[in-house]
Formats: sequence, structure tokens, C-alpha cells
Amino acid sequence: MKIAVIILSFCCLYAKSTVTYVIDGDTFKVNDNGIEKTIRMSGIDTPETKHPYRSVECYGQEASLELDNLLHNKTIQLDYQGKDIYNRYLAYVYVDGMSINEYMIFNGYAVHTKYPHKYQAKYNKLETIAQHENVGLWQHCK
Repeated sequence: MKIAVIILSFCCLYAKSTVTYVIDGDTFKVNDNGIEKTIRMSGIDTPETKHPYRSVECYGQEASLELDNLLHNKTIQLDYQGKDIYNRYLAYVYVDGMSINEYMIFNGYAVHTKYPHKYQAKYNKLETIAQHENVGLWQHCK
């Protein structure tokens, strides 16, 4: 098996918050100075687990568990990008300087969204590597 080496982005001087609850593989709640906010990770999409009109999708539970392992009760850094149509805050997410958005794509827990965003080219490359290496959802959801 070929092993890909890639350098994930490190950051940051962004807003810090504490994760209180992971909803699914790309959405979670934070305590931001006493205010609860729902965060939707920018530029990625994970298989559904809590959609009101869809059943649980392949690799959705795994993505949710991985995000919970990475974020729950941790202090994170958020690079806010506005809000979505559901009034959730859109953000790029970092733990100890590592991009969690990139981690989720590179390890096959998420795909990159086709919506324009500032890391679109990089996320596309990460997704191509994950597909080529047959990891995560690319291995289990054919």
C-alpha cells in the first residue's frame, strides 16, 4: 500500500471556544464566552446521521464518532465564515493548530463541498488522495 504524505494546515489567531456537543460529522455546538453556538464546518460534508428526511448514510456514524473524539470538551479555534441558511455559524476548525476540516477529508470521513470557499483547490486535492488511497467512506461506501 502506498502511503501519502501531506502537510495539513496549521493556524491560528482565531476565536477560541469549547466544544460542548457533537451533533454529527460536520456540525457541533460550542460555548463561546457563555453563548451557545451551532457550528457547521466550512467546505466539507459528511454522510448524514441526523437529517430529518433521510436515513443514516454509509459512514455517517463513523464520521460522527471521529469528530466527537477529536473535538468533545476541547478548546478549539474557529475561523468564522458567516452563517448558513439554517443560521449555523460556518467555520474552519482547528485543534492545537491542526485543521480538522482537512483531517476529515484526508481520512475519508468527509467530502469537500462544491460550494465556493477559500480552500476549495486544497480540499479537492485532499479528497483525491483519500479516494486514491481508498480510505474511510471511499473504502466502505461503494
